[in-house]
Amino acid sequence: MKSEPTQPDRPDDPNWDWSSIYTVQTLETFTPLGPILHLKIRRHDENEITAPWQTLQRIKNDILGPDILAIEIYPTDARTINEANYRHLWTLPPTLSLPFGLHPLDRI
Repeated sequence: MKSEPTQPDRPDDPNWDWSSIYTVQTLETFTPLGPILHLKIRRHDENEITAPWQTLQRIKNDILGPDILAIEIYPTDARTINEANYRHLWTLPPTLSLPFGLHPLDRI
């Protein structure tokens, strides 16, 4: 007897379905720099997100596209708001880029 195929559990597998685990809200915010998108990511079971970087990268790519830069912010303690098990990603307006990064093309 054949067993049922299981869902891929790796973010690098093109058949992996993150929506079976995560919910993502996409909000548009208007800033002095221009409009940005804010992704609010949470697990369906409301547990802490302990996923590796590749999981958030896959969610970002699937929703915004692989060519969109998104950042996650770790604020000062005085500005920390930690009321729920969410992860937050923000895009930059397309006319802006970060002046640093790990890739050689990120260096100015």
